[in-house]
Amino acid sequence: MIQRPQSIFLLMVISALLAVVLISAACVRAVGAAGIPFGRIFLPWLFAGLLSLIATGIAMYALLRYDRRRLQLRLGILNAYVLVILLGLSLYLSTQRQKETQLLMSCLLLAIALASNLLANRCIRKDEKLVKFSERMR
Repeated sequence: MIQRPQSIFLLMVISALLAVVLISAACVRAVGAAGIPFGRIFLPWLFAGLLSLIATGIAMYALLRYDRRRLQLRLGILNAYVLVILLGLSLYLSTQRQKETQLLMSCLLLAIALASNLLANRCIRKDEKLVKFSERMR
């Protein structure tokens, strides 16, 4: 259900994480063009891209499971942990490399995704409380 606020926040998480995946793929291509043979891909950027895909998958599944709010809330908490790890990895990589513009852009997108995920969790929790209150009123 797209009209719920948490669905909009989860869509923001998905779009920000897909942009991070594209940025990390561009970083891998740039490393391959800068002198590292194409057989050897710089592993931390590949790891960041895979973590971004995992977080995107979790957010997509949480978006599709709108009928089970408790599961959606647990998936949001799991996604928050993955996003914090991913943000820490991106910040670490940005301090290790000279070309920081692409990684700082991914850090900004990850911060947006984390904030949107936290807002989605807040809306899911609020919705769950409203449902519990309405069940008590019956």
